[in-house]
Order: sequence, then structure tokens, then C-alpha cells
Amino acid sequence: MKKINIFLIIVLGILSTSCQNEESEIENPNQNVNNIVVGSPLFDLISRTTQNPTEIDNVIDNCSGFSVQLPLSLTVNGVAVNVATNLDYQNVQDIKNQYTSDNDIVYLDYPVTVIFKNFSTENVSNYSQFHDLVENCEYDNGFNEIDCISFNFPLVINIYNADNQIADLITIQNNEQFYNYINGLNSNIIAAFAFPITMTGSSGENVIIYSNTELESFINNAIDDCVTNSGGTGTLDLETVLTSGSWYISYYYKNIDGTYYYNGYNFTFLNNGDSQVVKNAGVINGSWLIELDNGIQKLDLNFEGDSLSEIKEDWKVTEFSETNIRLKKTENSEIRYLYFAKN
Repeated sequence: MKKINIFLIIVLGILSTSCQNEESEIENPNQNVNNIVVGSPLFDLISRTTQNPTEIDNVIDNCSGFSVQLPLSLTVNGVAVNVATNLDYQNVQDIKNQYTSDNDIVYLDYPVTVIFKNFSTENVSNYSQFHDLVENCEYDNGFNEIDCISFNFPLVINIYNADNQIADLITIQNNEQFYNYINGLNSNIIAAFAFPITMTGSSGENVIIYSNTELESFINNAIDDCVTNSGGTGTLDLETVLTSGSWYISYYYKNIDGTYYYNGYNFTFLNNGDSQVVKNAGVINGSWLIELDNGIQKLDLNFEGDSLSEIKEDWKVTEFSETNIRLKKTENSEIRYLYFAKN
């Protein structure tokens, strides 16, 4: 590792000397504060912001794994509808809402083209083929596209390939390229933003972003604005979600991924504010409280003993759906993440 580090210093020194005319210089890949880490919360937020939007047409396909290319013609409850823009999906929903006793079956006029999250397409010529796609729709955790904000392109990514020890710059031109690039990253490639970058907010304003921390906060803060199409909290009530069923910790991060430590723990949150955590034959009692802190919704968790001391905190609620709850804690520049998923 020391040899590689020395080599990097030499290579990056040469590159920074020879690229003084470049708008962004290559940063030392060992300074990883702005790296795009595969599987991290920021990685997920970037993917959702750059993916092809797939949820807005769920009124016709009930699948967030793909969207159907417009324009298209369909029939719902015997009424013919032409869907030329996203606004026309409301017409389909209105027809479905007219009666509570009908089946709300949607029939598409084939052929149609479906577009997946990675922007790849498939031509569908009949109902059987379309039905198979819906039946095999990827798992929907309730968190889908964040489409009311956007990256401003082009943007530059610093990369370092550990296999051939080559540092380089790549320029990203659009959402499709960005989504597919980061979702194709592997452990041998270190990728980091060449900050500053700019994004367009939900009100059309341009915002300058200087770090991963700022980027994550910007996207998280925009989720409520994008709630109609993002799979965010919507009209769901956190207490109702929390007290229905049992939960396990699907992700925990503090400096490193520590999810493995909580394998086997099952959490039940009772309506009276008590909680029970079961692992094997052992039971840990605790309590929970939902509160607002300067307009920020927080979930305060408390447990007996020391086994769960790391999660005895008042966590900021960043997102929740019927099956997932995502929490975050920032303290003294340290960021921790705690995600619950329903059993």
C-alpha cells in the first residue's frame, strides 16, 4: 500500500502540473471525503435523482421498475383515454376513482415501449409480454425517483483505477450516462466529484454544491418537494407505519458499515410508546417517541442495557414508506445512518 501511495503522489503531481489549464484538477484519491461510495446513502440518492422516472405511471402498470413511453392509448373501466403527457395520468386516476365496486382494469393498446430505470428500452407487442414484465417487477421499497431537482451537466468526475494505477477525469453529459456510470462502479474504481457542481432545485433555482455532505443534504431536503413522484412520506403517518408489524435493521453506518452487528435483532414498536427487541431467546425492552425539533421530525429511541447503546439516540427522520424507515444523526461532523425495514 505504501508503494501505491508513493506512486499516486508522483502521478498526481505530474498530472496537476500538466493539466493546469483544466477547469478542475485531479484530487488525491486517498482523500476520500468526496468519494462516491457504492451502496452508501448518497449513492442511493444520486441514483434516484438521475434514473429514468418510473413511478409516475404506476396508475396504469403498478410497477416502479419501468415506465411506459408516451404517447399511448388505453382503456380503463371501458373508457378510452389518450395519454400524451404526464398530466394525463390524472384522467386515468379520476376514472378509477369514480366507483368503488369496479375492478379498475387498464388495457393498453399495443405495441408499446417500456423504459427501465437505466434508460434501456424494450418493445412490448402484447398483453402477455407486458404482464410478464409486471409480474417480475423489481422490489419496490417505497423510495423511487427524486425528479423535481436535477444535476446541471456537464459535470466532471475524478477517477482512479486501482488495477492499472491510472488517475483520470471523465465528463458526464446527462442523467443516463451518470446513472449507468455510477451503477457500474466496482471496488477497483475510486470516483469522486470535481466540486463545485451546480444543481437545479425544485423551484428552478441554481444551487452551487461544494461537497458530498452538502449534496446529500440538498437532495434529502428536496424529497418532500418531490414527494408526489419520489415515494416519500406522502400522506403516510410515521406512528402508524412504525407500530404496524416488526422491523429489522437493514443498514447501519458509523465510519464503516456496521449492519452485520444487528443481524438477528427484531424490533416491535407498541402503540403505548414501549418497544421490544428480540434476538434468539433474549428480550430487550425499550421506548420510542416521535417529536418535532424546529420543524424536523425525529424518532427518539431508548433501550435497556448496552447491546443497543449505539442506536439509543434522537434520530432525524429523512424518509419513510410503508416498509422502510430511514434515519440520520449528525453530531460533531460525524454522520451516522440507521435504516429499518419491515419483516
